[in-house]
Order: sequence, then C-alpha cells, then structure tokens
Amino acid sequence: MENNLEDGLLLLKSCLDSPQSRNEPLSYQGNASKPRPTTTFADHLVREHRLWNRSEVLRSDYPDGNCETGRGPRHGAVEIRFSNCLGRYLVASRDIAAGEVVLQEEPLLIVPKAGSEPTCLACLKVLASDWNGCEECGGPVCSQDCGGPHHASQECNLIRRMGFKHSSHRESHIKELNIILGPLRALLLIQESPPAKELFFALQSHEEKRKKMQIGSVVMEHIVKVLHTRLGLEVESELVHRVCGVLDTNSFDVPLDNDQRGRAIFIVSSMMNHSCVPNVQRWYFNGDLIVRASVDIAKGAPILINYTQCLWGTRAREAHLIGCKMFICKCQRCLDPTELGSHMSSIPCPECQVLMVPPAGCQRSWTCLSCGKSTDPMAIESMVGAGAVALRRLPRDDPSAIKTVLSHLSRLLGQGHFIVCQIKYALIQAIMSLPLQEVDSTDLIKVLELTRELLKLASIVEPGLTRFRGLLLLEQIRASYELLERAQGADVAADVAADVEADVGDVKESVEVNRFESNAPFSRFTHKVKYRPEVSGSIPGGGGNKRAKCFFNPDAPVHLAAV
Repeated sequence: MENNLEDGLLLLKSCLDSPQSRNEPLSYQGNASKPRPTTTFADHLVREHRLWNRSEVLRSDYPDGNCETGRGPRHGAVEIRFSNCLGRYLVASRDIAAGEVVLQEEPLLIVPKAGSEPTCLACLKVLASDWNGCEECGGPVCSQDCGGPHHASQECNLIRRMGFKHSSHRESHIKELNIILGPLRALLLIQESPPAKELFFALQSHEEKRKKMQIGSVVMEHIVKVLHTRLGLEVESELVHRVCGVLDTNSFDVPLDNDQRGRAIFIVSSMMNHSCVPNVQRWYFNGDLIVRASVDIAKGAPILINYTQCLWGTRAREAHLIGCKMFICKCQRCLDPTELGSHMSSIPCPECQVLMVPPAGCQRSWTCLSCGKSTDPMAIESMVGAGAVALRRLPRDDPSAIKTVLSHLSRLLGQGHFIVCQIKYALIQAIMSLPLQEVDSTDLIKVLELTRELLKLASIVEPGLTRFRGLLLLEQIRASYELLERAQGADVAADVAADVEADVGDVKESVEVNRFESNAPFSRFTHKVKYRPEVSGSIPGGGGNKRAKCFFNPDAPVHLAAV
C-alpha cells in the first residue's frame, strides 16, 4: 500500500513538473463517420500515451496575477508533498501574492451531475424538453452537427443500447443516463489510455469505506446493474466502485449552461487540501479551472480550498465532509465553537437571549454561560432543522416572503446564525434581481445594511479576494449608485446619501474579485464597471458643495456570474 502511494506521488509530481505548455490539437485516427474530438486533455493522452503529456499548470510569474503570456510551466508557484496524515497535497513553492493565479488546468473528464436536466452529450449545453436525439444513439444533443468534444463513437455505440431512439419514456432514460454517464466516461477513458488510467487511479477513492455505506448500495443498484443489464458491459463491480469513489472524492462542481452544474476531474487541482477558511478560490473560466490566491500565501504554506460552503455552520460542513470526502476537518474554524467569533452556529438562550455556543458533542445539552439555563439538544436540532426546511423552500424571487421568513428565523436562531445569514444573502439577491428603478429606496437601504453585515462576516470566514465578497461588493455598489442617482433628485434623505458615498469606493476591488466570473447565470448583472473621474451632483442637504464620487457606469453590458 505504501509503495502504491509513493508511485502515485511520483506520477503526480511528474504531472506537475511537465515541461510542456498547452498541447496543440492532434488529428485523431478513428471512426471517420463520427470523428473523436481533438481538443481535450484526455484525447491528448490517448493519442500520445506519454506520462508527461498531461494537464497544464499555470505558474504565474507576476505578483499582480497578470497571465497574458499564457499557460505553461514558469517559475513554479506550487509543489506536491506527501504525508501519511494528509496524503498528497500542494504547498506554495514561493511567496504568492493575493490575487495571483496559482494554477490553471483543463479537465481530464467532465460530465453533467446526476439528476440534471437533459444535457447535450457533446457540448454539455442544457436542453429544452423537446430536445433532438443523436442520429446514431438517440441520446440528447443540441443539434446533429454539434461540434462539442465530449460524445465519442464508443460512448455513442453503448448509449444506443439504452433505447432512446424508440422509447416514449425519455425522461426516465435521461435520469438513468445522467447517473451512469460519469462512471461510463471514466471507464472508457481508462480503457483507451494507460496514462490516463495511471493518473486517474493515483487519486484517492475510499472505495472500501464507501462500500460499507449507503452509497455502496446506490452504486450497485443504479450504476453497476445498469452497466451490466442495459449497456451489456462486462465490468467488475470492484472497478466501478473505485471509479465512482475517485469521481465523488475528487471532482469539482463546474457551471454548465443555464445555471446548471456539472462535475469535472482535474488531476493537479484535486490535490489541494481543505480548510473552512481557505487561502485560494477556484473559477471555471473558458473551459479551464483557475485557482487564485485570495490572501497572501507564504512559501511552504499549504494551498487550501474550501470543499464546502462558507455560509454553512460547523455541523453542516462536518456532515458533508464525512459523507462525501471521508474525513473530519480539524481547521481552526471547526475547532472553535464560536467559529472564529462569527457565532454562525450559536443560538440565543431562550431565557436571557445571550448566545449559547454549540457543545462538544451532539447529544450534550446547550448551556447558557450567562444565566446557566440548559436546553435539550433535540429541541435545538428540531429548531435548526425547521430553519433548514424553510431555507430550502424559500421563494427566491419574492422579497416580501423572504423578509417574513427572515424576521421569524432571526428571532428563533439569532441574527448571525448560518441559516439566517443565507436567508439574508437570498434577500439581497431577490431585491437586486429586480429592475432597480422599480425597487423601493427602503429596500435598497436594506441591501446596503445586509451587504455591510455580510462583508464583515466574509472577512472572518472567507477573507481576501473571494467570490462571496466580490458579489456582495457588486450588489452594494449597484444599490449605492441607484441611491446616489435618487439623491440628486432628493428621493432619499441627505444622511443616507452621504453614507453611501463610502461604498462606491469599492468598485475597483469588486472588478478585481469578479474578473474571472463569466458564462453568466447571473444575467441580471448587466452593468459594466469602468473608471471615470467624478460624477458631479450635489447631495440635497449634504453641505452645499459636497459632491458624490461615483465610478459606476451602467451602460455597455457585461455579464458577471457566480461559479
């Protein structure tokens, strides 16, 4: 076992130290009637069968993150290390500045998530309910001449056996297909390319643990059984368990079309370790995963990414990591019952309203350190569970309904509880998704209050140049700009107009944070930020010559999107 780990480490190190930059597309000698795509990293491996010809890693030479010279190994920003406790992980090989791109990588494999809507097998575009079928297999495609790189001949021949072309129950077939598509593509990849197989199986799978859990039964019933009976594949169940383990343990969520999510395997990026207070963030931009430092990273420090969500409480994060990643996080935030002073999991004492921090064990009573009152843990769990249900059922496009839920849960769970914070963020999004000229000034002022509150939280749980902070700044800027426009017409009070002046100074930071946001599911962000000297305009009651400094131009559209 130890030798296997060492071999895998050497293999992945050679991947990171690859002397090549981007590979040029090579011609494919295959089925002429259905040419295999030529642009993905997996195909390069298939053609060349060389271990050094694999995913590109960007090592930025520039402290400001300028990457105009393109991808390819330069002065390495990261290196791979190994320990028995952490396994393979990445560390900074030099000092890395906040905002600097640490690495950039093409996916080895990309598929829709299980349970997704109909998705084009070739380009992964989300399809309408009346989608066309591939002429060969009947599977979902956006058009017969789609040039997408993902649907190759062997896959097409196998999917034909599912009977899409002659079935009147295409919806059930789609659900079945989306469950097996990831494992199927992984199996085909490792069958066709020995180098890809070595890389893929150098990643952690946890298959033995998974087989004893509920997910093991799901794999047998919904994947192994379908591969055997519907596709006629003679594949060992042990291999399928291992493939599914690698996919589930190492894949990243990536955006597809129409705000849908897919998942992809990135060989080098999968070695980033987890922390609930990360020092890098990832973007999926123009087909590549881009990893950028959110804070300064010292030489030798681990490269840390959050496998969960920054607005989840400790027990929610713990449940996800145990169930999906098979480990318990022991980062500073998880070990602190106050979550670094954010109190995102604390509950107000029903007697005196002082915050009670979670006890060390789930079965222990919650005790108020102020009045000494103890509360049964089941009562707390029931209350948090009810809040989670309300969050799931939240009407995301109805600000009035969200305000009602927020008011109720704030009294029960407290203003800083993680469920309440998510509802506050949902309220910001619901208000700002409307045409701003139709939004009442009191709602815009509410947006400013909530964004400031959540920005303070972000500085604790996800500091630096992070997506969450960038999107909060963007909404704050939009609300500020609208209020300043109204201030010139005396539509808002002078003190409010003077107060929002401070917010527009965050435009430059918002642009920097959001510069990798694209493929816009957030089509409501149709504002382009550009710099200009000053927009003149006296603020009524603001002191005569006081002028509102504004650097926000709502003209030429550009789309910004959360990944």
